[in-house]
Amino acid sequence: MPVSNIGFNPIQTAPTTAATGGMDVRTMAAIIEADLNKLKQLAAQMGIATGPPTDVFQSSGGGYGASAPASGNLSADNPFTLPQPIQQAPATVGNEVAEADASRTTIAVIDNFKDDEDGFNHGETVAGIIESGGQTPENADSIDTIRMDVSNEDGESINDASIADSLDQLITRVQNGEDLDAVNLSLGTSDPNAENADEIRAKVEELSALGVPVVFAAGNEGEGTRNALAPEDVAFSVEALRNGEREDYSSDGNLAAEIPPDIDLDGTSFAAPNIATLIASMDNAGLSIADIRNRLIA
Repeated sequence: MPVSNIGFNPIQTAPTTAATGGMDVRTMAAIIEADLNKLKQLAAQMGIATGPPTDVFQSSGGGYGASAPASGNLSADNPFTLPQPIQQAPATVGNEVAEADASRTTIAVIDNFKDDEDGFNHGETVAGIIESGGQTPENADSIDTIRMDVSNEDGESINDASIADSLDQLITRVQNGEDLDAVNLSLGTSDPNAENADEIRAKVEELSALGVPVVFAAGNEGEGTRNALAPEDVAFSVEALRNGEREDYSSDGNLAAEIPPDIDLDGTSFAAPNIATLIASMDNAGLSIADIRNRLIA
C-alpha cells in the first residue's frame, strides 16, 4: 500500500538554492508565495470562490488524501496510500523563512502544496492553521513555517520517496545548526510495509533523536487503524476531536486535538497542525521530547 496524503505531496531533490539574477531560489519562492497569498486574500474579499476544500488525510478505504477513499495509495483520490515514486521536486520555503530563526518558533510542513481540481490546497490549509497559532493563538506573530511540497506534478498524489528526502533535508539543516521546533506531516499510510515506509520511519527517529518533535495526523480509517509512518515511541500521532468528542473516522493515535472551529472540514489532517503549534512552543521553551510526551500523552 502506497503512502497517501492526509496530505501527501512529493518532494523533488533539485537544489534549493541557486544564483538567479542576484536572488536565490528560496528568496524568490518566498516572494512568489507572499504574492499568491495576497491574491487569495483579495479573491476572498471580492467573494470569489476557489472551490470546496477537502481533506487530504480523509480516507475511507486505506489511504490519506483529499476527501478520498482510503484504499492504499497516497493520492488525492486515495489519501492514505503511497503513490509510485516519481521525479522529485525541490522543497519550497514557506511563511516565510529560508533559514530558521532561533528567537522564533519554526515549524516545517511536509505536505501537498498543489491546488486540486477544485482549487483546494491541502498544504496551505494545514500551514494556515499553524500560522494562525493553532492552540497557541497568542504566538501567531512569532511562528514561521518552512513549506516542503511532496506532491506529484499532477497534484493528485504524494511521492513517498519525497517524504523521506524532505526529512533528510531537515536533518541536515538541524545538524548544521538551524533551529527547528517541530515538523508536521498531515499524511501517511496504514500499511507498515508500504514502499519507503521503513526509510521514512528511520528518518523520523533520526530527527527526533536530534530533539525535533515530529507530528503526524493519525489517519481517517477509523478505530483499530494507525498511521504506520509514525513510530509510536517517538512521534506524536494526532486523533481528531469535534467539541471534545472523537470523530468516528479518526484512526488511533497517542494524543488527540480539536479541529479548529473555523475549519469546516473533516480529517485528522487539520487536528495535527492545531496541536503542532503547542508542541513546537514547548520545544522552543526548552522542553525535551520526553518532557513534552510526559505532559501531553496520558
